[in-house]
Amino acid sequence: MNTIIGGGVRCVVLGSLRTEVLATGRDIESDFAHDIEVRDGLITRYRMFEDTWAVAKAFEPTMVD
Repeated sequence: MNTIIGGGVRCVVLGSLRTEVLATGRDIESDFAHDIEVRDGLITRYRMFEDTWAVAKAFEPTMVD
């Protein structure tokens, strides 16, 4: 489930995702946060925060713990 928190021109979107890395067959499960600002109908700020360690591990040829 995703959560959107905002007011005015800025919002934060919280959620999680799961996807498979085809090259390794491993799944990535990661929480994320998007920091978004919209002015005059255009996105003027977009930042994504996620668990990059989980993403990197899913791309490793062998498991790293």
